[in-house]
Amino acid sequence: MLQNFQFILRAELLTITSTQGLPQGQRRLMECIQLSDSLVPWEVVHSVVMRATPEEFQCPICMEMPTAPRITECGHVYCLPCILQYMSRQKAAGAQRKCPMCHDLLTPYTLRPCVLQSVQPRRVGAQARFDLFKRHRNSCVLRRSDDPFLAAPPPPSSAKAVAIHLPAYMEPMSCQSRYVMTTPQYEAGQRYADCAGISERMRELEQLTQPLSESDAEVERFLLEALNEVTKEPKGLPPSMLRNSPPMAPRPVTTPEGEGDHLELYADGEGQPYYLHMLTVKMLKHDAKLRNAALPDTVTGMIEEVVTMEQTEETRRIYKVFSHVPLHGMIKLCVVNVDHLVLPETRAAFAAALQRMASDRAQRRHRDDRAASEDASWKQYLMRYSNCSGDCLGFSPDTAPSDFSIDTESLPYLKLPSTGSAGSDHGLPPNTLDTRQRATKRQDMQSLLVDSAVEPPSRGDTATAKTSSTMAAGCWAQGSATKLFAKAERKEATKSTWGGHVFSPK
Repeated sequence: MLQNFQFILRAELLTITSTQGLPQGQRRLMECIQLSDSLVPWEVVHSVVMRATPEEFQCPICMEMPTAPRITECGHVYCLPCILQYMSRQKAAGAQRKCPMCHDLLTPYTLRPCVLQSVQPRRVGAQARFDLFKRHRNSCVLRRSDDPFLAAPPPPSSAKAVAIHLPAYMEPMSCQSRYVMTTPQYEAGQRYADCAGISERMRELEQLTQPLSESDAEVERFLLEALNEVTKEPKGLPPSMLRNSPPMAPRPVTTPEGEGDHLELYADGEGQPYYLHMLTVKMLKHDAKLRNAALPDTVTGMIEEVVTMEQTEETRRIYKVFSHVPLHGMIKLCVVNVDHLVLPETRAAFAAALQRMASDRAQRRHRDDRAASEDASWKQYLMRYSNCSGDCLGFSPDTAPSDFSIDTESLPYLKLPSTGSAGSDHGLPPNTLDTRQRATKRQDMQSLLVDSAVEPPSRGDTATAKTSSTMAAGCWAQGSATKLFAKAERKEATKSTWGGHVFSPK
């Protein structure tokens, strides 16, 4: 949740003052800024930004694009009218109001506006832009390299007044910051967008030609309730956030020798959790050293590979530049072609490493292609394991035997009833006498076919052999199952047919 969302904090959080100590809200905010695995109190969150593909923007209740989207403390997004209607029904039924997805406790006060931003995942072969960001070693807030805060002198701070500076939402340098501050302009625009979405739903409901049903009337009632909820003035901070807390002890700053207070990395310019691969960053730093210049503020190029790794204690210790990512978060590193940005000397210095990485990439692609070819479709599986001898030409692969097929030769002959006529071989005979006669004829034909298949005909029995061949060909041409019994060679115990007669295969 920490990695997938951007939290817009309430502006009054930084304006509260205290005569002694530090307000609890500011204290907890400072802890969250310094510790990447902590989450700010939900009471100080004004709204949440969610970046995902358009297909993921779906209300679990109405299965539509969320209208006036609201996010719960557990991280699920709903339409405001839908979740209000759900909580009203739960309250009327005397049940606890819980999240429909994870069953966490839910109250109207814990709902927060959600800003849905449509993004597309980075893919190999696509162009991407990465901006240079800087992060203090003891902070998880990323700031773009052109942020004026980085060039300004650090503001004074004391135990009674803490210096907290976070970028405002919608600023260009705030896309990668996990925590941003709200502005009056944003609050007004967000309230207007929610009212417009609810009004559009109400107009669609009023344009229905048929009279409103009881369900439609209930939906309209909760649309009005959601509209009133949007236009309400937000409540102030709870007393728990205003209560004074003991002064914070100064945190010791340990900076390794030869390294500055800030770490540099290239991150996606749209705010997605994509970063430039370490090898590409080394190339840019080597090229900047040769040019005796600073790192470029923006890098644009074609993505050659996307490497994904999970944040663990070990990766956090090795790759300190990514320590702002919370534990178990996914770090996606993009190898970008920067040949058009670096000198030929830089390309020559990293040619061996790039070639080795390209070779590993080709081997992985070959293994993936081979695994994909083995994972054939169902029809390909049937075609591969079907019997393609000469006597089954034209046999459909859909009915070919497989490892899971049943040995039909060991089963007795069985005809299922259907709505056929009395003379049809596939229909149910009209009476029991016809059933016995048809079963007797079928048994006689079976014995005749088995005898003709086992004993070769003599010269004097040429006519009989021709008759049997004609009869067998006729049975196969009609699609009869008699040929299954003609191919049986092993002896089995006496079995009963559906008609009540018995036969002994030879």
